[in-house]
Amino acid sequence: MMKTTKIFGKKSNLKVGDLVWWTDIKEIGRKKFGIIQNFKKITKGGRFVWVAHVYHVERDEYEDILAAVLHKIGKKTS
Repeated sequence: MMKTTKIFGKKSNLKVGDLVWWTDIKEIGRKKFGIIQNFKKITKGGRFVWVAHVYHVERDEYEDILAAVLHKIGKKTS
């Protein structure tokens, strides 16, 4: 059996408290918004992946989202 050491997902530019957006495969083109509460490392398909526990603003509930699909909403500068 192959030992997995690398973790899949771009967690490096995300942190707890960040406002993020993502899309669902069922609703392509419609952005969903949430706030990251924490991260956890889980095993999927034989490798480690970063999953963010996100407060989904529109649905008023928490959801686990693969960190690789999250996009940070930056501050707007004028």
